[in-house]
Amino acid sequence: MRFTILIVLALASLLIHVTPVQAGCGLEFCPVNHAASGKSGKEISIALPVALRMTGFNLNDNQGHYLENIIGLQFKPIKDLTLQAKTSFVLLENNGKKERGINNALAAIEYGFLELKSIQFYVGTQFEIKIPNQPASIAATHNEILPYGRILWTANNLFGDIRFGGRFSPSPHNETKADDGHDGHSHSHGHSHDDADDHASLVVSPHSDQEIIYRASIGYAWLDHLFSTLIYTDGQIVMAEENKGDVYLSSGFAAVLPLFDALHLRLDTQMPISAKKRFDWRSTLEAHLLF
Repeated sequence: MRFTILIVLALASLLIHVTPVQAGCGLEFCPVNHAASGKSGKEISIALPVALRMTGFNLNDNQGHYLENIIGLQFKPIKDLTLQAKTSFVLLENNGKKERGINNALAAIEYGFLELKSIQFYVGTQFEIKIPNQPASIAATHNEILPYGRILWTANNLFGDIRFGGRFSPSPHNETKADDGHDGHSHSHGHSHDDADDHASLVVSPHSDQEIIYRASIGYAWLDHLFSTLIYTDGQIVMAEENKGDVYLSSGFAAVLPLFDALHLRLDTQMPISAKKRFDWRSTLEAHLLF
Protein backbone atom coordinates (compact mmCIF):
# COMPACT_ATOMS: atom_id res chain seq x y z
CA MET A 1 0.00 0.00 0.00
CA ARG A 2 2.74 2.47 1.00
CA PHE A 3 4.68 1.64 -2.16
CA THR A 4 1.60 2.27 -4.34
CA ILE A 5 0.87 5.64 -2.79
CA LEU A 6 4.49 6.64 -3.37
CA ILE A 7 4.16 5.70 -7.05
CA VAL A 8 1.03 7.84 -7.44
CA LEU A 9 2.67 10.80 -5.69
CA ALA A 10 5.83 10.40 -7.77
CA LEU A 11 3.83 10.49 -11.00
CA ALA A 12 2.03 13.60 -9.79
CA SER A 13 5.32 15.28 -8.87
CA LEU A 14 6.80 14.40 -12.25
CA LEU A 15 3.92 15.81 -14.25
CA ILE A 16 3.89 19.04 -12.26
CA HIS A 17 7.16 19.90 -13.98
CA VAL A 18 6.13 18.75 -17.45
CA THR A 19 4.62 21.41 -19.72
CA PRO A 20 2.00 21.83 -20.70
CA VAL A 21 -0.49 19.62 -18.81
CA GLN A 22 -4.15 20.59 -18.84
CA ALA A 23 -7.61 20.40 -17.32
CA GLY A 24 -10.42 18.10 -18.47
CA CYS A 25 -10.45 15.95 -15.40
CA GLY A 26 -13.26 15.24 -12.97
CA LEU A 27 -14.49 12.56 -10.63
CA GLU A 28 -17.14 11.57 -13.18
CA PHE A 29 -14.26 10.21 -15.27
CA CYS A 30 -12.95 7.72 -12.70
CA PRO A 31 -12.62 4.14 -13.99
CA VAL A 32 -15.93 2.33 -14.31
CA ASN A 33 -16.54 -0.69 -12.08
CA HIS A 34 -18.26 -2.89 -14.65
CA ALA A 35 -18.80 -5.72 -12.16
CA ALA A 36 -21.13 -3.53 -10.10
CA SER A 37 -23.65 -3.31 -12.92
CA GLY A 38 -23.54 -6.85 -14.28
CA LYS A 39 -23.85 -10.40 -13.00
CA SER A 40 -20.90 -11.96 -14.80
CA GLY A 41 -17.81 -12.84 -12.81
CA LYS A 42 -15.58 -12.27 -15.84
CA GLU A 43 -12.55 -10.08 -15.16
CA ILE A 44 -12.61 -7.11 -17.55
CA SER A 45 -9.09 -6.15 -18.68
CA ILE A 46 -9.87 -3.60 -21.40
CA ALA A 47 -12.79 -1.25 -21.87
CA LEU A 48 -13.29 1.19 -24.73
CA PRO A 49 -15.77 3.88 -23.63
CA VAL A 50 -17.44 6.13 -26.20
CA ALA A 51 -20.03 8.75 -25.27
CA LEU A 52 -22.12 11.64 -26.49
CA ARG A 53 -22.64 14.31 -23.80
CA MET A 54 -24.86 17.32 -24.44
CA THR A 55 -24.82 20.28 -22.02
CA GLY A 56 -26.97 23.40 -21.99
CA PHE A 57 -26.05 26.62 -20.15
CA ASN A 58 -27.36 30.12 -19.51
CA LEU A 59 -24.74 31.79 -17.30
CA ASN A 60 -24.03 35.51 -17.09
CA ASP A 61 -22.81 36.51 -20.57
CA ASN A 62 -22.82 32.96 -21.96
CA GLN A 63 -25.86 31.16 -23.36
CA GLY A 64 -25.96 28.08 -25.55
CA HIS A 65 -25.02 24.40 -25.55
CA TYR A 66 -22.17 22.06 -26.46
CA LEU A 67 -21.83 18.45 -27.59
CA GLU A 68 -18.86 16.38 -26.43
CA ASN A 69 -17.92 13.34 -28.53
CA ILE A 70 -15.86 11.39 -26.00
CA ILE A 71 -13.58 8.44 -26.68
CA GLY A 72 -11.34 6.67 -24.19
CA LEU A 73 -9.44 3.60 -23.05
CA GLN A 74 -9.49 1.80 -19.70
CA PHE A 75 -6.83 -0.88 -19.14
CA LYS A 76 -6.02 -3.16 -16.20
CA PRO A 77 -2.48 -4.55 -16.58
CA ILE A 78 -2.86 -6.28 -13.20
CA LYS A 79 -5.86 -6.96 -10.98
CA ASP A 80 -5.78 -3.89 -8.74
CA LEU A 81 -4.25 -1.33 -11.11
CA THR A 82 -6.25 0.60 -13.72
CA LEU A 83 -4.83 2.97 -16.34
CA GLN A 84 -7.10 5.33 -18.22
CA ALA A 85 -7.05 7.89 -21.05
CA LYS A 86 -9.73 9.92 -22.80
CA THR A 87 -10.34 12.98 -24.92
CA SER A 88 -13.26 14.53 -26.76
CA PHE A 89 -14.15 16.48 -29.86
CA VAL A 90 -16.45 19.38 -28.94
CA LEU A 91 -19.07 21.28 -30.92
CA LEU A 92 -19.94 24.53 -29.11
CA GLU A 93 -22.61 27.13 -29.77
CA ASN A 94 -22.33 30.15 -27.45
CA ASN A 95 -24.30 33.37 -27.96
CA GLY A 96 -24.98 32.36 -31.56
CA LYS A 97 -21.27 31.75 -32.31
CA LYS A 98 -20.24 28.23 -33.32
CA GLU A 99 -16.82 26.76 -32.51
CA ARG A 100 -15.28 23.31 -32.64
CA GLY A 101 -12.14 21.83 -31.17
CA ILE A 102 -10.53 19.06 -29.15
CA ASN A 103 -10.86 19.20 -25.38
CA ASN A 104 -7.85 18.54 -23.18
CA ALA A 105 -6.87 14.89 -22.81
CA LEU A 106 -7.11 12.94 -19.56
CA ALA A 107 -4.54 10.43 -18.31
CA ALA A 108 -5.20 8.64 -15.03
CA ILE A 109 -4.00 5.90 -12.73
CA GLU A 110 -6.02 4.20 -9.99
CA TYR A 111 -4.97 1.48 -7.52
CA GLY A 112 -7.09 -0.68 -5.23
CA PHE A 113 -5.07 -1.07 -2.04
CA LEU A 114 -7.58 -2.75 0.28
CA GLU A 115 -10.50 -5.11 -0.29
CA LEU A 116 -12.79 -6.24 2.50
CA LYS A 117 -15.85 -8.46 2.25
CA SER A 118 -18.06 -5.87 0.56
CA ILE A 119 -15.91 -2.69 0.48
CA GLN A 120 -13.00 -1.73 -1.77
CA PHE A 121 -10.64 1.22 -1.24
CA TYR A 122 -8.79 3.02 -4.04
CA VAL A 123 -6.37 5.90 -4.54
CA GLY A 124 -5.81 7.58 -7.87
CA THR A 125 -4.56 10.63 -9.73
CA GLN A 126 -5.82 12.27 -12.91
CA PHE A 127 -3.75 14.51 -15.17
CA GLU A 128 -5.33 16.78 -17.75
CA ILE A 129 -3.06 17.15 -20.77
CA LYS A 130 -3.21 20.26 -22.94
CA ILE A 131 -4.11 19.89 -26.58
CA PRO A 132 -2.44 22.97 -28.17
CA ASN A 133 -4.03 25.46 -30.54
CA GLN A 134 -7.62 24.85 -29.43
CA PRO A 135 -10.28 27.54 -28.76
CA ALA A 136 -10.00 29.00 -25.24
CA SER A 137 -13.73 28.52 -24.80
CA ILE A 138 -13.31 24.73 -25.26
CA ALA A 139 -9.94 23.86 -23.69
CA ALA A 140 -8.35 25.49 -20.62
CA THR A 141 -4.76 26.73 -20.90
CA HIS A 142 -2.91 25.57 -17.78
CA ASN A 143 -1.80 22.36 -16.06
CA GLU A 144 -4.07 20.50 -13.65
CA ILE A 145 -3.76 17.50 -11.35
CA LEU A 146 -6.56 15.74 -9.49
CA PRO A 147 -5.55 13.27 -6.74
CA TYR A 148 -8.46 11.44 -5.13
CA GLY A 149 -9.61 8.60 -2.92
CA ARG A 150 -12.51 6.27 -3.62
CA ILE A 151 -14.65 3.72 -1.78
CA LEU A 152 -16.85 1.13 -3.54
CA TRP A 153 -19.31 -0.98 -1.56
CA THR A 154 -21.93 -3.62 -2.30
CA ALA A 155 -24.73 -5.14 -0.22
CA ASN A 156 -26.77 -7.73 -2.11
CA ASN A 157 -28.38 -5.73 -4.94
CA LEU A 158 -27.35 -2.35 -3.55
CA PHE A 159 -24.07 -0.73 -4.53
CA GLY A 160 -22.44 2.63 -3.86
CA ASP A 161 -19.46 4.76 -4.81
CA ILE A 162 -17.93 7.61 -2.77
CA ARG A 163 -15.15 9.79 -4.24
CA PHE A 164 -13.26 12.71 -2.72
CA GLY A 165 -10.36 14.71 -4.11
CA GLY A 166 -8.84 18.05 -5.02
CA ARG A 167 -8.24 19.84 -8.30
CA PHE A 168 -5.00 21.84 -8.46
CA SER A 169 -3.29 23.96 -11.08
CA PRO A 170 0.45 23.86 -10.27
CA SER A 171 1.48 25.81 -13.40
CA PRO A 172 -0.95 28.65 -14.08
CA HIS A 173 -0.67 29.82 -17.69
CA ASN A 174 -0.73 33.50 -16.83
CA GLU A 175 0.63 34.98 -13.60
CA THR A 176 -0.37 38.54 -14.47
CA LYS A 177 -3.77 39.86 -13.54
CA ALA A 178 -6.19 41.31 -16.00
CA ASP A 179 -7.30 44.92 -15.73
CA ASP A 180 -10.46 43.93 -13.87
CA GLY A 181 -8.47 42.11 -11.16
CA HIS A 182 -8.98 38.55 -12.43
CA ASP A 183 -5.90 36.36 -12.52
CA GLY A 184 -6.16 35.16 -16.11
CA HIS A 185 -8.13 32.05 -15.09
CA SER A 186 -11.53 33.40 -15.83
CA HIS A 187 -12.78 29.92 -16.63
CA SER A 188 -14.39 29.25 -13.27
CA HIS A 189 -17.71 31.04 -13.52
CA GLY A 190 -18.43 32.06 -17.07
CA HIS A 191 -17.17 35.67 -16.86
CA SER A 192 -16.16 37.06 -20.23
CA HIS A 193 -13.09 39.16 -21.04
CA ASP A 194 -12.23 40.92 -24.26
CA ASP A 195 -8.56 41.52 -23.40
CA ALA A 196 -7.04 38.52 -25.18
CA ASP A 197 -7.65 34.90 -26.04
CA ASP A 198 -6.09 33.65 -22.80
CA HIS A 199 -8.64 35.70 -20.84
CA ALA A 200 -11.59 34.24 -22.73
CA SER A 201 -14.15 32.37 -20.69
CA LEU A 202 -13.90 28.60 -20.63
CA VAL A 203 -17.44 27.51 -21.49
CA VAL A 204 -16.94 23.73 -21.74
CA SER A 205 -16.80 22.17 -18.24
CA PRO A 206 -15.84 25.40 -16.39
CA HIS A 207 -13.96 25.10 -13.10
CA SER A 208 -11.61 26.91 -10.75
CA ASP A 209 -7.85 26.42 -10.45
CA GLN A 210 -8.19 25.05 -6.91
CA GLU A 211 -11.22 23.06 -5.81
CA ILE A 212 -12.29 20.41 -3.36
CA ILE A 213 -14.48 18.00 -5.28
CA TYR A 214 -16.59 15.03 -4.27
CA ARG A 215 -19.12 12.62 -5.73
CA ALA A 216 -21.43 10.10 -4.06
CA SER A 217 -23.78 7.61 -5.69
CA ILE A 218 -26.06 4.75 -4.68
CA GLY A 219 -27.62 2.23 -7.02
CA TYR A 220 -29.71 -0.90 -7.24
CA ALA A 221 -29.42 -3.91 -9.56
CA TRP A 222 -32.83 -5.07 -10.77
CA LEU A 223 -34.12 -8.45 -11.99
CA ASP A 224 -31.05 -10.51 -11.14
CA HIS A 225 -28.71 -7.74 -12.41
CA LEU A 226 -30.49 -7.45 -15.74
CA PHE A 227 -30.11 -3.67 -15.44
CA SER A 228 -29.19 -1.10 -12.79
CA THR A 229 -30.30 2.38 -11.81
CA LEU A 230 -28.50 4.88 -9.62
CA ILE A 231 -28.69 8.42 -8.30
CA TYR A 232 -25.68 10.60 -7.57
CA THR A 233 -24.58 14.00 -6.32
CA ASP A 234 -21.56 16.00 -7.52
CA GLY A 235 -20.01 18.84 -5.53
CA GLN A 236 -17.24 21.41 -5.95
CA ILE A 237 -15.97 23.89 -3.34
CA VAL A 238 -13.80 26.68 -4.74
CA MET A 239 -10.55 27.20 -2.80
CA ALA A 240 -8.88 29.74 -5.12
CA GLU A 241 -8.74 33.32 -3.81
CA GLU A 242 -11.23 34.53 -6.37
CA ASN A 243 -14.70 33.33 -5.30
CA LYS A 244 -13.24 31.26 -2.45
CA GLY A 245 -15.90 29.26 -0.64
CA ASP A 246 -18.38 29.12 -3.53
CA VAL A 247 -20.21 25.79 -3.61
CA TYR A 248 -21.60 24.08 -6.70
CA LEU A 249 -23.90 21.06 -6.38
CA SER A 250 -25.59 18.96 -9.02
CA SER A 251 -27.52 15.71 -8.97
CA GLY A 252 -28.29 13.08 -11.55
CA PHE A 253 -29.96 9.82 -12.43
CA ALA A 254 -28.47 7.03 -14.54
CA ALA A 255 -29.56 3.66 -15.94
CA VAL A 256 -27.05 0.97 -16.91
CA LEU A 257 -27.81 -1.99 -19.18
CA PRO A 258 -25.14 -4.74 -19.37
CA LEU A 259 -25.30 -6.78 -22.57
CA PHE A 260 -23.54 -10.09 -21.91
CA ASP A 261 -19.82 -9.58 -21.32
CA ALA A 262 -19.28 -7.44 -24.38
CA LEU A 263 -21.11 -4.15 -23.94
CA HIS A 264 -22.46 -1.86 -21.21
CA LEU A 265 -24.86 0.96 -22.11
CA ARG A 266 -25.50 3.94 -19.82
CA LEU A 267 -28.04 6.75 -20.04
CA ASP A 268 -27.43 9.70 -17.70
CA THR A 269 -29.16 13.00 -16.97
CA GLN A 270 -27.90 15.70 -14.57
CA MET A 271 -29.06 19.11 -13.28
CA PRO A 272 -27.70 21.66 -10.77
CA ILE A 273 -29.34 21.78 -7.33
CA SER A 274 -27.46 24.73 -5.77
CA ALA A 275 -28.02 28.46 -6.26
CA LYS A 276 -24.66 28.74 -8.02
CA LYS A 277 -24.35 26.66 -11.17
CA ARG A 278 -22.01 25.97 -14.06
CA PHE A 279 -24.59 24.48 -16.44
CA ASP A 280 -28.37 24.16 -16.68
CA TRP A 281 -28.78 20.59 -17.86
CA ARG A 282 -26.68 17.69 -19.10
CA SER A 283 -27.51 14.37 -20.78
CA THR A 284 -25.13 11.55 -21.68
CA LEU A 285 -25.41 8.40 -23.76
CA GLU A 286 -22.42 6.12 -23.16
CA ALA A 287 -21.31 2.70 -24.37
CA HIS A 288 -18.43 0.58 -23.05
CA LEU A 289 -16.99 -2.14 -25.25
CA LEU A 290 -15.50 -4.80 -22.96
CA PHE A 291 -12.64 -7.23 -23.54
